[in-house]
Amino acid sequence: MQVNTQVLIAVALSFAARTLIASDVRLFEESFNGVGEFADVSGQLDGLDLPGWSASLAEDIELDGTIPLSFSSFGVEWAELQMNDVEWSGSFIQRLEIRGVSMSVLEGQMMATAHLSMTHSFANRQRLALGLAIGFATDGVVLATEANDDVSLVYDGGEDVAIEFVYHDDLALVEWRVDGDLDDSVPAVQVGTASFAVVDDNGLRNITISSGTGSGGTLEAEIDHFSFSAILPGDFNYDRSFDTHDLTVLANDLGTSEPRRDLNRDSIVDATDRDVWVHDIAKTYYGDANLDGEFDTADFVSIFNFGQYEDEIVGNSTWETGDWNLDGDFTTADLVLAFQDGGYEKGPVAVVPEPVFSTLPLLLLLTCRRTLSCGW
Repeated sequence: MQVNTQVLIAVALSFAARTLIASDVRLFEESFNGVGEFADVSGQLDGLDLPGWSASLAEDIELDGTIPLSFSSFGVEWAELQMNDVEWSGSFIQRLEIRGVSMSVLEGQMMATAHLSMTHSFANRQRLALGLAIGFATDGVVLATEANDDVSLVYDGGEDVAIEFVYHDDLALVEWRVDGDLDDSVPAVQVGTASFAVVDDNGLRNITISSGTGSGGTLEAEIDHFSFSAILPGDFNYDRSFDTHDLTVLANDLGTSEPRRDLNRDSIVDATDRDVWVHDIAKTYYGDANLDGEFDTADFVSIFNFGQYEDEIVGNSTWETGDWNLDGDFTTADLVLAFQDGGYEKGPVAVVPEPVFSTLPLLLLLTCRRTLSCGW
């Protein structure tokens, strides 16, 4: 079930006297395609989609869809893109897409390193960072994360990768996520979480895309897209649709106090949150196995074809196969729940139109100082 973005999103971004308005799940995107109206403050890049960038590159680049990075194994090389004094309110995903990533270090070189990362730094010197790195002491490429402590995880994705920060503003929570293949249908997966409740109270932070090598390290990559997109309530895997993947996440957290699934904010994830997802978010009925907006004969044919009704395998069922109460099994209890809900053969749920600005307010302000000093 795809999201009706025109109803759900209304966003303003301002830079100096210029204001941009968007109503889309992908709120603001930097495509690096060279046809935008902005230049970076250092004068190395022109045709940017977003204002406020400051670049520190080995040479000026004519943008045509990516920013290429190519560092050899001799000497120390680096490049950065930065936005200073970024302010926002609301919950959203910040995503950096990178293509053709290749890193290596020369054997025996104690100073050999390579990295490509996205970082948020705050006035009190705390940082949130996620990136790919390799060094003489690492066993191949690793995911390097940072909040108060550094954590390294083995990276097992491909060459076309995305790294994400997911901010839950009302929960003071950040998730680190990685998409190891930009071209498949599998969304990014969580690799860690951290609280940012104790960081800068005024909400200002500097965003840096950083890359570089130490002597003996090599890096090849192309910075592709950079974006901010809103978090939609109930879209638990952030793929911009309401589907069985979200229900699987919700099922795993039933009975807990996980705040990201607590849709009615009563400090417990339970059947009430399940009701909110089915009725208010997906706008459908229990029994709608294929989530097409109605509960009908097609749903019955589908679930019984899976052959999981009252079988002896514990926990093998999903919403799609008949587990509508999300307890892991397709039983009589699911059928009772669906018929008590009263939607069988009634057609789609009648949806009352909502005003554009009512559901998910989010304000994103980029108030970057026009200065050649980028603060790194």
